[in-house]
Amino acid sequence: RPHVPRLPGVCSSCRPVGAQYAMGQMGWGWGLTWVLFSALSTWLSGHLLGQLCLDTGAASYPELGQIYFGNRGRQFTLLCQWSGYFLGGVVQIAFIGATWDQAIGSYTPGVCQWLWMIITTGILIPVIQVPSFSQFGNIALACTVAAIFLVAVYLGQVVEYGRYTHICYNQWSMNSMMANICNMAFTFSGHGTFPEQIREMREPKDFGKAFDMLYALAIPFYVACAVAAFWAFGNMNSANWLENLKDTMAVKIGIFSSLVSTMPVIALGQVVLLLQVELALGVLPTDWMVNRSTVQGKWAQKVRGIPPVVFRLAFRTCYLLAMLFLAELLIGAGLAIFVNIAGSLGLTATTYWLPYIFYLKGHGDKLPWSKKLLYLVNALGGLFITMSGLYFNIKDLVQSKDFEFFHETTCKEGAYFWGNHMWESNLDNSTNAYQTLVVDCCQKGETCGD
Repeated sequence: RPHVPRLPGVCSSCRPVGAQYAMGQMGWGWGLTWVLFSALSTWLSGHLLGQLCLDTGAASYPELGQIYFGNRGRQFTLLCQWSGYFLGGVVQIAFIGATWDQAIGSYTPGVCQWLWMIITTGILIPVIQVPSFSQFGNIALACTVAAIFLVAVYLGQVVEYGRYTHICYNQWSMNSMMANICNMAFTFSGHGTFPEQIREMREPKDFGKAFDMLYALAIPFYVACAVAAFWAFGNMNSANWLENLKDTMAVKIGIFSSLVSTMPVIALGQVVLLLQVELALGVLPTDWMVNRSTVQGKWAQKVRGIPPVVFRLAFRTCYLLAMLFLAELLIGAGLAIFVNIAGSLGLTATTYWLPYIFYLKGHGDKLPWSKKLLYLVNALGGLFITMSGLYFNIKDLVQSKDFEFFHETTCKEGAYFWGNHMWESNLDNSTNAYQTLVVDCCQKGETCGD
């Protein structure tokens, strides 16, 4: 059992997944406000969540819902957990699809993101067959090193090349800010499997120390990337943060290492969910060809004759195909919409407000009024992120003139290297970069971040 709760999660926590893009949609004031709110609120909610697990002995997030709000609490928590990580997986499939194009797209002309997402899903099928998530601790160090390297390359290019030749900072609105708070929330989300990971720790009481170590590593990266990226790229910050870079050998190495290290990060949260179903059906992670479970029930009896390894392969493959279907369905919406919707639903709930609600329910009568108020304000802030994110992003999706199901706007959706042109001292106004970023974003305010 690993000593720290979310070792592969450290890897994803070192990536500026949404903070820099969200800054580009908010400006300096609102952007830094939401970065700081998210850092402090999720640090506190993480500690409260850990304390709740230690106090109650709950081994999963749904168990906490059961303890504090009965069966309805369990069902609602399950809905939040499943929706968050399922949609988070959809985001990662879309992101990796674009990243494959950036990595080897020049050698594969005509291969578009829809096909890269199918390839990504095919690679994930064997990765997600890991019986239980405790095995992921063994690859944590390599995962973390790969993430830190890519972020160092990202910040290194900002230091080396400075700001884009043409840049703007004022092409954001209250609507874009409200729609993208949940994009930043996606960056900070990750608490949704903490109870399950605390269960797997050798010393659960050390969770608080491990969590502080994680945030001590992650938060400086978040802030540094958000501030540096907005200074360098302004409103041109892309939803795929790699798009803002130059295509160099260091970037290519970072991208390939990222492709390898992201796979187990995706699988981590999904395996936690899949185990909930499998264990209820008597499919144990320790069983391979023979089902030795004693679980009773109608459905457990029906699957008992199926070799566990075969059941896992079929069940988990179908689950991945469902994520792929949704990614292909919304491919024309853009990566930002994927992130925003995923962030506004279950991920925000399990990270930003459910820990506070559970803690107030269980310990509210023992807390001084100042702490009650603090926890209530944080819970309401999280609920605001959920509601505003859902409303504004669904509204943008419905009102979009270019969006069509199963149709990507361009074959290189989210897979450009804008830095190849935007750092040139004499930027050619006929380039796609100039037309998309300078004209359509800075002058018209239409494509910022797309």
